[in-house]
Amino acid sequence: MENLTIESESPVRAYRVAAVSRALGNLGEANVRKLIASGDLAAVRAGRHWLVSEDELRRFINVGSGSGQ
Repeated sequence: MENLTIESESPVRAYRVAAVSRALGNLGEANVRKLIASGDLAAVRAGRHWLVSEDELRRFINVGSGSGQ
């Protein structure tokens, strides 16, 4: 099987669970992990940490606030 490398044109900003929790109004890290586990918040595993992209965090906040994006 061949290993594929994806190169990005620009850097992607990503946040750990603690930062996502703070951005969501101190929702709590356990609750952020539940959102990730349920699929409501997309994240990738990098070693021991879950990372949420800035775009995904914005999407989640906009959908949650009812802006319809």
